[in-house]
Parts: sequence; structure tokens; C-alpha cells
Amino acid sequence: RGAIREDELRAHWERPDSPLFEHELVRRNQEGMEQRTTFRVRALTEEFKEPLLEAVKNSWTDVDFEDLKGTLDRFFEQRALTHPGATNVEYYIATDTEDRPFAITGVYTRDIEGGAGFATRDRLDPAEHNLITGLGWFAVDTQHQGTGVGGFLLDWTENISRGRGSKIMAIETDDYENEEAALKLYEKRGYVQ
Repeated sequence: RGAIREDELRAHWERPDSPLFEHELVRRNQEGMEQRTTFRVRALTEEFKEPLLEAVKNSWTDVDFEDLKGTLDRFFEQRALTHPGATNVEYYIATDTEDRPFAITGVYTRDIEGGAGFATRDRLDPAEHNLITGLGWFAVDTQHQGTGVGGFLLDWTENISRGRGSKIMAIETDDYENEEAALKLYEKRGYVQ
């Protein structure tokens, strides 16, 4: 459920060729039959961008996937910079055991070193301040919805945020009809509008 140390995440971003971890979820369907879903979580790299976009394109309706594509293009541009930005963005994907991507989660964190002014940088203590993180694009392809992977990825992303001292996670949503399921999921988990 996200018990990964910060140094492990950083090492993974330096060498994202192999998965960060592999996990198996076991659930019972309505008939009481056991269903197993094995997947890998890894950093989103450019080689996975197009297959990911293809996989999640039916996760929403009426959503402009050019926005997602543009976000991912900017994400890769930021990753190529040699200095940290004020806002650090990380995207992770879930792949099946054949390394076909089918889900994405992201986290936006504030870099106290890079994002705070000199006058306040040394005064910001994560233990004393309500640091906010944000959930990036989050989607699971329709074939994997209902398997528990989405809940697992959201738990994992929240735990990464908590590990960095975040007290609040913000999630931006749209007012499309199909967002109602996402809103219900977020509200069920304690998020409020």
C-alpha cells in the first residue's frame, strides 16, 4: 500500500527500465469466484506514453485527450530539465505482466527548496504546515475497472504524499456526467468538494 521509501522512488526514476514493484490483487466476484489481477507499477516513460493513451481513451467520455497528451508532453519536458521545478510532477503507470499499460496515477508535490522564497524556505516544516499535494491524471482502462487496481493506485499515491509530509491532497475534476463515478469514489474515501 505504498510503503516505498523516497530513496527507492528516486532511484527508480534514475533507472526506470524495470518495474518499481509487482503486485497481485485477489477479489471475489458476485458469484463468489476468486479473481486475480497481477500488475506492475513503474514510472511513466516516453515509450509507454502512446500505448497508455490508447488504453485509457475510453475511461472517460467527452474528455479532450489532447489535454492529457499535452500534460504528458509537458511532464516529459520537465523531466528533461537538469534542475528541479517549484512543483514536482510524477506519473506512474500500471502494466499487465506483458508490460502493456492500462492505468495512470500522478502526484504533484511542492518542492520546498525550489518553490519557497529565501525568506520562508527555512521556516517551512512539513510537520507544522499543511502541505498540499495534488492528484494528477488518474485513470484505469475499462477492462480493468472493478478489479481493485484503481483503489490500490489511489491508496499508493496518497501514501507517497503522506510520506512527504502532505496533510491535504487536492483532486481536480470536471463536471462531465461520467465524472459522477469518480466523485463518488473520492467522496467515499473522505474527499469533500
